[in-house]
Amino acid sequence: MKTRSRGDWARRRGAFPFFGLLTISISLLVLAPLQGSIGGLLEHPQSAGGMRSTGARAAGGGVPTSAGTLAGPDYPTQPSGNFSIHVPAPRSPTPHGAVILNPGSSISVEYHFSVQNYSSKDLNLVVQVPQTVAIFPLGRNGSTDLRVFDPSRNISVTGPGNTSGSLTESSLAITTQETFDTSGQAILSTQQVAVTSSLPWGSVVLGFAWMFTFTYNKTYSNSSAWSGGLSPGVNQTVIPGETVALVSAGPSTMTSGNYFVVCLGGMTLGGRNFSLDLGTLNGTIIVYFTQVNESIPVAPLPPYCWQAWVPAWVAPSQIIRAQVWTYENLGSRNQTSLMLYLFLVKIIPASTSGSSGFLGVSDQTWLEVGLILFFILVIAVALLWTYRRTRPPPTTDSTVGGVAEPTAEPGQPGPVPAWDETSGAPGERRLR
Repeated sequence: MKTRSRGDWARRRGAFPFFGLLTISISLLVLAPLQGSIGGLLEHPQSAGGMRSTGARAAGGGVPTSAGTLAGPDYPTQPSGNFSIHVPAPRSPTPHGAVILNPGSSISVEYHFSVQNYSSKDLNLVVQVPQTVAIFPLGRNGSTDLRVFDPSRNISVTGPGNTSGSLTESSLAITTQETFDTSGQAILSTQQVAVTSSLPWGSVVLGFAWMFTFTYNKTYSNSSAWSGGLSPGVNQTVIPGETVALVSAGPSTMTSGNYFVVCLGGMTLGGRNFSLDLGTLNGTIIVYFTQVNESIPVAPLPPYCWQAWVPAWVAPSQIIRAQVWTYENLGSRNQTSLMLYLFLVKIIPASTSGSSGFLGVSDQTWLEVGLILFFILVIAVALLWTYRRTRPPPTTDSTVGGVAEPTAEPGQPGPVPAWDETSGAPGERRLR
């Protein structure tokens, strides 16, 4: 068995702590972001929008008309950059007749926009229009309504004039007989969410208009006029904000007393101001209860995440509106607030929150705990490995269990020689 000299072990003792500390450092670097990302994002599943509908019938309208305010918020939230365009409700194709759609009929909706004072710099401008909802009053006095949803769209500007309405057409099939209130107004709304573009805020002005078509039993149709006519100058004007990429947001269902988390990314974050607002819709008024403001560094490392607390007093079965806002000219008289994203979050009882999982704990939580335990184990193994490698070596002989013969030091007598008792005359001992 080969033994190592003390000098050899001394050289190795200097190397082992280095590799041990390197392993620990790498583990901590990996574990540190997991503490935020796993603890925040996996506990709050990602939901990048995921709340689109193809059509629904709802009572009492429910489209916000006022954003409300918090008690002395740092960032007031008065929506800008959005649109809500009214047109006369559908009219009967026959004089004094009712407007009735039977099963097999359909409603289609489309909108278009143009760049006001178009110039060559606006060519290939990318405009992001958020989810829109067209609301048609039903019954007497619009006591209920029928809604047609259209998902968020990215539309490129190819020249002056209006974009093609066919790019934004959405439709809803009628499955039960519907009678429309012909005395009211139909509305196309972005629900206070702002239109955005690939240019900074204030660089461009857009004009929007919309129209709808009723198709009766797949036989004939009746279309409204465009809300603003065909002239771009009379469309509803919008100054879009600058587009910000959404990385993740969630959860879409949660219990009260927890956090809603949002993460933004892209190259347009630096130096801008944002807020994450939580509130409920009371009729047509949004009542906020939480606002968390963020001023993004000039050169952030995306994604940039923050969270807002849902108080424990928020009762189950409520729908919370989680809103991401950005602000221009913050703190000045000309401050502009633009809502970038809107998420609907359902509050559920604690007993039904998340997936059932093992022992009633969600799979996301088990994953988080497992990752943390794994890296703790890596650190423990590194420490043990370093300790074992840096212990002084035992001074053992090559013979198992034997003790090494001492070596003579300078000026000291050497070991006593062994006597050979098997040779020589009787009674005589000889040195080997």
